[in-house]
Amino acid sequence: MKNNKFDTSYESFALEYDRATGEFGDYTNRHTLYPMFLKVIEDPGKSKIYDIGCSNGAFDRWLVMNGARYIFASDVSQTLIYIAETKYPTKHIKYSNRD
Repeated sequence: MKNNKFDTSYESFALEYDRATGEFGDYTNRHTLYPMFLKVIEDPGKSKIYDIGCSNGAFDRWLVMNGARYIFASDVSQTLIYIAETKYPTKHIKYSNRD
């Protein structure tokens, strides 16, 4: 995407990141990091979650699969936010392009 309101280098690899990460994250994230975060959150269905630096939203979608119902997610990359909103839409996640 052009005309990103934030001047970052993230736009240059946003599409490649999405290809590598996919809809729910790579194997390492799904089997090591995500379960640790889930222990901290304890009950995602009763929590309002704010994911800062959400990238393409893979972790957030994984949280929805594990009971989360309201997530606010932001990233500095306008392209990754666009991908999250259009390629992987869900009513439980509100995305925003923020620094």
